[in-house]
This record gives sequence, C-alpha cells and structure tokens, in this order.
Amino acid sequence: MIREEAMLQDRLVESRRRMEAIETENRVTQTRIDKVSE
Repeated sequence: MIREEAMLQDRLVESRRRMEAIETENRVTQTRIDKVSE
C-alpha cells in the first residue's frame, strides 16, 4: 500500500516537472516570437 502511495507521488512530481518544462519552453518560444514581431 505504501509503495503504491510512493509511486503515485513520484508520478505526480514527474508530471508537474514535465508541465513546468513545457511552460518554460512555451515562454521562451513566445519571447522569440515577440522579438521577431517587433
């Protein structure tokens, strides 16, 4: 039971990290687009 909890926790942390990475990537891309638009 506790092992499953840990696995779920790991998965949550993993997906949160992935989402943060995607957000950062989007921000960088948006900045590039903004610079090109100017």
